[in-house]
Amino acid sequence: MKETSRRRLLAATGAAAASFSLAGCSSDQGTDESTPTDTQAPSTDGTTTQEPTTDEGTDTSGSGEPVGADQLARWIPVTDGFEFDLQATSYYEADLTALAEHEDDFYDGTFERVTRSLLGAELADLVPSDRREHVVQIVPAFTIVLRTSMNDDELATVLTDAGLSETTTRGDATIYEGSVNSTPSTVAVVDGVVVQSFSSNASSAVEAVLAARSGETARLLSNNGEVRSVVDAVGETELLVVAERPEGNTANDPSLEDSSAIGYGWEFEADRSDIAIAVTYTEGRTADESALADYLTGQAAFSDYSNVQTSVEGRSVLLRADIATDEFDLLSAGTPGESGSGGTAAPAVQFVFEFDAGTMTIAHDGGDAVTTSNLTLIIGETPADVQFADEYDELQAGDSISVDISGFDSGTDVFVTWSGEGSTAVLAQSSVP
Repeated sequence: MKETSRRRLLAATGAAAASFSLAGCSSDQGTDESTPTDTQAPSTDGTTTQEPTTDEGTDTSGSGEPVGADQLARWIPVTDGFEFDLQATSYYEADLTALAEHEDDFYDGTFERVTRSLLGAELADLVPSDRREHVVQIVPAFTIVLRTSMNDDELATVLTDAGLSETTTRGDATIYEGSVNSTPSTVAVVDGVVVQSFSSNASSAVEAVLAARSGETARLLSNNGEVRSVVDAVGETELLVVAERPEGNTANDPSLEDSSAIGYGWEFEADRSDIAIAVTYTEGRTADESALADYLTGQAAFSDYSNVQTSVEGRSVLLRADIATDEFDLLSAGTPGESGSGGTAAPAVQFVFEFDAGTMTIAHDGGDAVTTSNLTLIIGETPADVQFADEYDELQAGDSISVDISGFDSGTDVFVTWSGEGSTAVLAQSSVP
């Protein structure tokens, strides 16, 4: 493998939100004001992250036909398909088989840490790496959909051996409940696919995904034209990160004002790999591709990329570039572009945010133990009155703190940041409901 590079990767819960902070999407929460369209992608064979052609159009009734395990992106419900409040959507999708083929091309440890971020600590510990095929992570719903090469009986054995118990069925899916790595979870198994969710809404989140899969609930990519537009613009990828930017979300740069969705997609080769970044703007907004390119290429996270080209496709601005494969890292504030810069690797941690009656509880939900003196909880633009170090010297799975947020406005950003020797990273992000 390549020589180890001193870089940082984001933990699963905060990965997408922190990635989008590069381009001004400071939160993946907000009011869902997207306008459905009949935009559709070209048909594919289901082996990449591109969404297959569908004839559902803008049907929001959930009357679509069931879809199979080769179309995991169509298992993502619209935000209203969840029983709990999910105001905007961000998700990862990755062809794990393709990523595995480049394990020796990435710098040492990248493949394991990227896949662990995509899967979460629980599934990463349960499903062997050579049995993982494709994954979708619905970030704000704390839900992961993993296609494996295992049959349902094999998966049942793995789950029950881990301490989960079969509780019921939902159509042709079997439901398991219990705790994995001290994390309460609800898991569904159907056709070699594992749908795993955690937090207090785990059961209803799994139910929503299964309903989208069966066609009972409307699907995100068939009904959300803003999200679909960036998926179409990015095109076929092996790793895709997408987030909706709700109306009224504050942008870090004027070039991002009135943007409605953003996506990053990577295609990997042995020596160099390509990235496509798409930003979709609201109707009537004239996109300035040169201004957006100047903003993106001015970020530290983009400094290792070269051969930058831009174009406009409808309401989307598309930026393409490439990078040496052994320099690849997920885009996050201050992360890529660290060749020779030194620094200590950030921990891979999952955090869960829960909100109840003016109180926010943040729990370590899996991954590495963390020295709390390296962590800072930020609400808005200032450190919170309560910090992890007030209660723990080392934060481990199951540990949590509660903070009074009654004085903060809805939509205020919440960050968990980590700082080490020469390194800083955003580990998780949410917003006050």
